[in-house]
Amino acid sequence: MDGANITSPQHTFIVRLWANAPAANARQWRGSVEHVASGQRFYFTSLGDLEGFIARQLKSSSAHAKDPFPVQGGSP
Repeated sequence: MDGANITSPQHTFIVRLWANAPAANARQWRGSVEHVASGQRFYFTSLGDLEGFIARQLKSSSAHAKDPFPVQGGSP
């Protein structure tokens, strides 16, 4: 087997950014991110928060993924 048929999991996120201009013309960037598969949406004000949301989604999905080579208990 050459590995050409092995596919890795893929995730789709929709990221929206907008500028918020509060008093004194200090522009603040805000955003939202949606994990398409789960429908979960998260609002953020920093790139660190965005990264944290995506990392949690990826970790959660890998924890729920089935192991393609499950360990069988017992003796042969």
